[in-house]
Amino acid sequence: TDVLADTALEVIPDSVAVLPFANLNPDGENTLFALGLHDEVINQLTKIRSLNVIARNSVLTLVDQELPLPEIRRLLRVESVMTGTILFADSQARINLQLLDPTSGVSFWAGTYEADIGNLDAMLEIQSDIALHVAEALEAEIRQSEQALITSRPTESFEAYRYNLAARNAHYQQDYAMEWSLVKQALELDPNYVDAWLLFASLNTVLVGTPLPGMSSRDHFELGLQSAERSIELAPDNSQGYALKAVALGTSKDWEGVAEAVDTLLNMDTPLSELKYVSLLLLCLGDFDRAIEIYEANLITEPLNLYGRGFLMAALEMAGRREDAQREYLIGEELNPVWWGDTVNVFLALGRDDALRDIDDLVGISAELKALLHRVDEPEAVRSAVFAYLDKPDKISAEALFYSALAAHIGELEVSVQLLRESLQDVWTGLHWYWLPLFDEARQLDSFKQLLNESGLVDYWNQHGWPKVCRPLEEGFSCDWTAY
Repeated sequence: TDVLADTALEVIPDSVAVLPFANLNPDGENTLFALGLHDEVINQLTKIRSLNVIARNSVLTLVDQELPLPEIRRLLRVESVMTGTILFADSQARINLQLLDPTSGVSFWAGTYEADIGNLDAMLEIQSDIALHVAEALEAEIRQSEQALITSRPTESFEAYRYNLAARNAHYQQDYAMEWSLVKQALELDPNYVDAWLLFASLNTVLVGTPLPGMSSRDHFELGLQSAERSIELAPDNSQGYALKAVALGTSKDWEGVAEAVDTLLNMDTPLSELKYVSLLLLCLGDFDRAIEIYEANLITEPLNLYGRGFLMAALEMAGRREDAQREYLIGEELNPVWWGDTVNVFLALGRDDALRDIDDLVGISAELKALLHRVDEPEAVRSAVFAYLDKPDKISAEALFYSALAAHIGELEVSVQLLRESLQDVWTGLHWYWLPLFDEARQLDSFKQLLNESGLVDYWNQHGWPKVCRPLEEGFSCDWTAY
């Protein structure tokens, strides 16, 4: 079923998608400039809150499919599209841009810029000029503070700027080791470079779960937290620093610190779409409804944020909205047949006793585990494999979570909790999985309650109020809540 077509979603008001600029004479250096300019124009436009700017990854996913403009408009629900070309001659670049109505293809704004790509001042001036002219063409309201932010100079070092651009490109290629090295060099050249500190904070938070060779989860946690705090020190009005600090604190079960950072974000009147980093923390805390609200807001400008849509599926299932969860899965399947939602759907299907789908498309797990998932209706085979895995000395976090789910599915509840514990590997944000219906019975075990006590969530709830997933008793607490 074409869910997107059947839904007939309305166009997002004041929305624009910036397509990659065509590089008319590409080589290694020119390609990095073209990629960087596209990225920077999106970043500058995103600073204008009255605009809904489609995220880079969502745009690139559709462009890579070579879809026509009307189809891009349908999938992204945008009012306007920016296209452009770049022609290089030695150190000079001519940039031709236009804004189009994606339905008719008619241009309603065009601009031409000449740039010296070896001059930082010229580069920054062009980026801010493009953003301001586009906003004017779209009749967007620009606050004085936003205009000051757009025209401000992010760094005094052209080399640091280039390293940060290259680091962001490495991030999009998921080359995290290269990204780590490049952004670190940018910070060595300019220790006051806020954008680089934010990138370093985000990267190290991701790497807590999968550390780089020679580093530990603790190393990445400390670097992520230090980087977020440094960005806050340099730019206290930038909400992203507080969001990244909250995520770093959540991985180390500092829920008081998480709550403080989230309160700061709310007091800053941060748009919901910019709270995407904290939505997973809210799931851990049992606040499903607020997490759903954030995921849905984020998907307006990041419709192809496949991780966000997958986590939204999980949150909807936790909140007892199974039909909505299934709808999000079908939308994700239409947008990209191989995606994170395939993994989430395994956990949802096991809890529903539904047939598993797309097992062979799952990423990050072994062929052995995929073969076992194909035999999920053979409880003795599953039980034997689960206990064999339990005896393994070294476990991969993602696989341990799958085996925890399989153990719960066949009624080996104590084993399920033990494997959940091993899957966490000191990254406590993984606890959110256990609010899924699949784990309803396992949540009632004393071993799970002990794990919750160790996580710090019980102390936090005693101070700030209990969510619906658990409730205090005269002695201890119970987690006998179920969504269905």
